[in-house]
Amino acid sequence: MFLIFGVMCDKDYLRMAKRLFPLADRVFLTCPYSERALPPAALLPAARRFHPAVEVVENPGDALQRALSLAGKEDLVCAGGSLYLVGEIKKCHGAMMMLS
Repeated sequence: MFLIFGVMCDKDYLRMAKRLFPLADRVFLTCPYSERALPPAALLPAARRFHPAVEVVENPGDALQRALSLAGKEDLVCAGGSLYLVGEIKKCHGAMMMLS
């Protein structure tokens, strides 16, 4: 599983990371479009405690493209941490499908 993760700074993101990150093959930290979003670089040191393969990709659409470029046909790409992020990923995926 490739996990795209972005979260608001007022959420219990360390608890989420502790539970979700070990399930992933690779984690992409990104930033939902919100004033309350936690910058991915701020989460990076803690994220590396829970997973060795963590990458910062600031833009959610770019994070989706990066995850899809590494994922095989049978791999799962999952977005989580914030519903704002999930909404953005859905929009990006829809736009990508229209272009292909």
